[in-house]
Amino acid sequence: GSPFDYRSAALIAVPEDIPEPGAPGYAKAVAAAIVEISLALKDRVLVLFTSNSALENARKAVSGPLQAAGIRVLAQGTDGSPHRVMRALAETQAAVAMGAQSLWEGVDLGGQAFRRNGPGEGNAAGASIKALLMARLPFPVPTEPIVAARSELYEDGFNEYMVPEAVMRFRQGFGRLIRSRSDRGAFVVLDRRILTKQYGQAFQRSLPRCTVRRVSMAELGDTVRRWNAGDEL
Repeated sequence: GSPFDYRSAALIAVPEDIPEPGAPGYAKAVAAAIVEISLALKDRVLVLFTSNSALENARKAVSGPLQAAGIRVLAQGTDGSPHRVMRALAETQAAVAMGAQSLWEGVDLGGQAFRRNGPGEGNAAGASIKALLMARLPFPVPTEPIVAARSELYEDGFNEYMVPEAVMRFRQGFGRLIRSRSDRGAFVVLDRRILTKQYGQAFQRSLPRCTVRRVSMAELGDTVRRWNAGDEL
């Protein structure tokens, strides 16, 4: 069992009209979703990517409009290590942090590392993420030698190896959102394959029972804002 009441703490939102990964307009739609949600909340947002190139492209696309609105943009690599990025996010309320690989797990926003504040540092204890965005389902790269070799051990390498690996990573990513009984936030999956593909059911079943909404891209920011405000959806 879990100590958290996920149904009242976590919203899962999936935009039904976002292009699939790799399709024309997908990267632009991801950037638009990051901007819309960040502007709607003006609070801590974490965005998880499966590649450094996708992260960097999104960072370039969102930095201008978000910084013009007074929202700090933090990116793993550009702004330092995962620990440094998460520390900066904990100490800045209106901020969006973007990460890949190691930010899917590990450094905790509310961890002890952020409770010992030095001179001039904000009080990050009790900081929480209000929206967690996942750019795409975290499938392993099939051409990587280790992935290719392990896939060959199975009769159906995709469904028997790659899907379970991606589901495990997916659950790890989701786990970044609710870290205490007082946390409340939205988990936004920017990959509609979770709805349209047969393997999407495995990802859906891997999550605890949360409040779930299928929305349009136009409704995304307002839906996340109203959830965090405690309004009825």
